[in-house]
Amino acid sequence: MSSNKSRQSKVQRKKTVMIAGGGTGGHIYPGVALATELKERGYNVVWMGSGSKLEKSILNQYPLKYEHVTAKPFRGASLIRKIVLPIDVAYGVVSALIKMLNNKPKFLITMGGYVSVTSAIAAAILKIPIHMCEQNSRCGLANKVLSVMATTIFTAYPNVFRKKSTKKIIETGNPLRKELIKRSNKKRRLKKEGQKLTVLVMGGSQGAKTLNENVPRIMKEIKSSQKIRVIHQTGGTAQIEKIIKAYKESGIEARVEKYFDDMAGIYSEVDLVIARSGALTLSELMQFELPAILVPLPGSADNHQFFNALHHERKGACWILQQEDLFREGKLEKMIDILMTGEGTLKKMKHACIKMKRENVAEKIIQACENNHE
Repeated sequence: MSSNKSRQSKVQRKKTVMIAGGGTGGHIYPGVALATELKERGYNVVWMGSGSKLEKSILNQYPLKYEHVTAKPFRGASLIRKIVLPIDVAYGVVSALIKMLNNKPKFLITMGGYVSVTSAIAAAILKIPIHMCEQNSRCGLANKVLSVMATTIFTAYPNVFRKKSTKKIIETGNPLRKELIKRSNKKRRLKKEGQKLTVLVMGGSQGAKTLNENVPRIMKEIKSSQKIRVIHQTGGTAQIEKIIKAYKESGIEARVEKYFDDMAGIYSEVDLVIARSGALTLSELMQFELPAILVPLPGSADNHQFFNALHHERKGACWILQQEDLFREGKLEKMIDILMTGEGTLKKMKHACIKMKRENVAEKIIQACENNHE
């Protein structure tokens, strides 16, 4: 009887993988892509999350087992919160240990964010291999800590971990959901002569107040504003009626919504994007071959949004517009006018996006994980 239990335990260990990540869509959606690939390979997937509403709203769409692990952010925390942080971490590690002992994973994949820390410490105690994903061009605080414990580090950009052994670093790109990839491979809109330039404005999963308040006002100053159509995703906290009114007053055709459920469909009908420069946003823009004007979020952790955008600008796939320059009269207008009148520029940017596109990222990451544990 005991030998049967032992064999069952070994099978369970082979078939279960845990993914730890949360906080933002940029951490969650790449994890979903990896979870999908793992399930297609016959694994059971258990998600370790912080219990946030955003995590649950996204993950409820997928057939994944969810485990809540106590985890608190360090960056931006109050002094009192930082003082009691060791207690929170200890409590979180204990809760993660219990979850791991119950599920017996073959390995853990961390996606960044504070929930990864307690999960990885627990995995290290149990000698469960840790594979770490870093989405940005500058490493986040959690991943700086975890990089010491990781068996493998997967990055989307070069030279993210300059002082680490290159033997365990693999530059793969960011994994994207298969449904998004499939839609991107279908025939997309090609702007014909005389058609309006369709511009997508978005600020990431949380929206961007600066883009919401200023882009509608600026658009009316563009010389060829009547040749522009705007699709604007505002985010959940925006005063959407004011934004709709601003576009109407500017005389610009605009579709404005808080969220678009079908982002693949939206990407497929636009010519140019004005957006923040989160890593996942950029990976999606490259997948859909979309030129962009990027407005990095000032004060993003380690200024990673600026460095993400800088890498893409140097490759010719986008232009950077610093947020302070968004308020400078004529700056954004001039950029759009150039792109509208010189279609060769848009084509060059599109070609640069094609060259930066990554293929089969989720498959490559999971295969590399498996290769480490054969």
